[in-house]
Amino acid sequence: MEKVHFTPEQQNAIDARGGTLLISAAAGSGKTAVLVERVIQRILDPVSPVDADRLLVVTFTNAAAQEMKSRISSRQEELSRNDPENLRLSRQVLLMEQASISTIDSFCMNLIRGNFQKLDIPPDFRIMDEKEASLLKSEALEEVIEECYRQDDGIFISLVELLSGGRDDSQLFGAVQQLYQFLRSHAFYEQWLAEQLATYNPKKPASETHWAAILYAEASETAAFCLTEAKEAIRLSQQDEKLEAAYREALEEDAAYCRSLLELLQNNPDWDAVYRQLHGHTFGRLKALRGYESDGTKERISEIRDQMKKLLGNLVDLFCTDSAGFREDIEDLRPKIQRLFEITLRFGKRFSQSKAERRALDFSDLEHYALELLYDKSADGSHRLSALARELAQRYEEILVDEYQDTNEAQDSIFAALSREEGNRFMVGDVKQSIYRFRQAMPELFIGKSAEYAPYDGRTYPAKIVLGKNFRSRREITEGINQLFQDLMHQKTAEVQYGEDQELIAGAEYPVLEGGNPLPEAVLLEIGDGGRDQAEAEYTADRIAQMLKKGEKITDHGVLRPVQPRDICILMRSPRGRAEIFLQALERQGIQGWSDSESGFLTSREVSVVISLLRAVDNPLLDLPMAAVLLSPIFGFTADELTSLRLAGRTFSLYQSMASRRE
Repeated sequence: MEKVHFTPEQQNAIDARGGTLLISAAAGSGKTAVLVERVIQRILDPVSPVDADRLLVVTFTNAAAQEMKSRISSRQEELSRNDPENLRLSRQVLLMEQASISTIDSFCMNLIRGNFQKLDIPPDFRIMDEKEASLLKSEALEEVIEECYRQDDGIFISLVELLSGGRDDSQLFGAVQQLYQFLRSHAFYEQWLAEQLATYNPKKPASETHWAAILYAEASETAAFCLTEAKEAIRLSQQDEKLEAAYREALEEDAAYCRSLLELLQNNPDWDAVYRQLHGHTFGRLKALRGYESDGTKERISEIRDQMKKLLGNLVDLFCTDSAGFREDIEDLRPKIQRLFEITLRFGKRFSQSKAERRALDFSDLEHYALELLYDKSADGSHRLSALARELAQRYEEILVDEYQDTNEAQDSIFAALSREEGNRFMVGDVKQSIYRFRQAMPELFIGKSAEYAPYDGRTYPAKIVLGKNFRSRREITEGINQLFQDLMHQKTAEVQYGEDQELIAGAEYPVLEGGNPLPEAVLLEIGDGGRDQAEAEYTADRIAQMLKKGEKITDHGVLRPVQPRDICILMRSPRGRAEIFLQALERQGIQGWSDSESGFLTSREVSVVISLLRAVDNPLLDLPMAAVLLSPIFGFTADELTSLRLAGRTFSLYQSMASRRE
């Protein structure tokens, strides 16, 4: 196998010992190769070797875990062949079969199955699918909401009126489900809810609340922007004597107001002072200009003032009441928020009861049961590591986490419990590639550690190492990406500033093409009668056909050769419904293509029925696959017969209803 030459930064990430490391690994920076080599070098360390089964490697997907294990095993086997007398290496090849290289869900499942007797769950629990979980959630929430209506003390109805703008409770249902889903990403969410409820304290001055801090920051930024715009309007007016004479006084007043507002906000103001400043201001009128032939300057000044009025008007809406009104709002909101939290917790318990009746768990249960095993709750409500956590921490010499930017607080708390006082963690990720906020990922964990950890110097820990070199793309690509994201990614809009630590650096050398290397380009298409997808498909197919016809060159292992169809990949956000259009366009150009969305084999009617049958045989209590099988030609039930079966035993599964009828 060709020897891999690592960069100094990669080598540091492989060799560093002595403490926790955060690796910020840009796209194409070789992070998987670094992870694999670090595991190998930890195993072969001449000073302090580690057995393969004493490393915990956590990846984001099962496919990534399998690839990681395969690459480590292949590397071990290669080294073992080159050094057959090395008994330690041969032993590690065998231990790799027992190595903990998995997703966090798989790790938690194994932990729970091995310690189920410490939890109130059956040993033969199963993981329910999303459809079944969604159905149980709806039923549990409906039951809880109905109980709330029956037991209402007035607070619940006021909560409904606050959240529901229409004639139904859909917004209330949505709020509870969203809050529950968000809570499950926190390690100890009941404690978190209590902390959030404590912020609704009417005795606390408005200026000292976290809401005030957010609003002051927003208002300061707005005031600073408006001051800059006011100065620009003054500068524009100075270009013409008539404009200056008519507009200067009002524009100076605008600038003075923005300046005084900004100064007030920057000096830890009292809430009422800000309220009075905003609500007591009115914009002066611009003097009339008669017989003035505008060159567009007058209109530009008017646009600036209109924008300022709109932005400052938004601040008036944000600071909509004085401190007395703020206190009244908090007093009014607190019982409603408390009731919302109570409903959410009741819903969670009811949902858990429904799952227990079916001997089932969902994926978030795995994390929370693992937390229950790893942490003991003290009498004062705090959490400390359990005996099991301390035992496991001694078992694992290092915790290696891939795709750390997509970790949530619950998962991070599990890793913390398994580590040795946070001193032996190795976390790899790229905050720019965090796309799972909708799954409650918390990239702020990565951002916080990146800001806190010192650059790696070999002595100070915890430390961070930046792998910024991209070995997949030409310099033109990396420079184009950097230029785009330098303009788009800022602290406020993306939670990270696209600076030196985030920029991609071209790490691979490519031969220069004849006529120079092409630059990234954006193409604007005129959409015809066929619609956007058709226009894009036709253009793409034609462009590929021209590339193949001209024999445009690409680099293959450092050698230039003509491009072939297999070298080209068309990427789209979602191929569903679009891939076929592109394939047809390619076919008209005589180009063979393939898309993984083409094959609907597993979703075809015939195959899906067989899959449902197998699921029903595996677990007859699952209603969805059972219903699909009963309605299929295999059993030939009609919809009316199935409805009758369901009505006869609403609290039972379909299988139990059929069994009772047979008896």
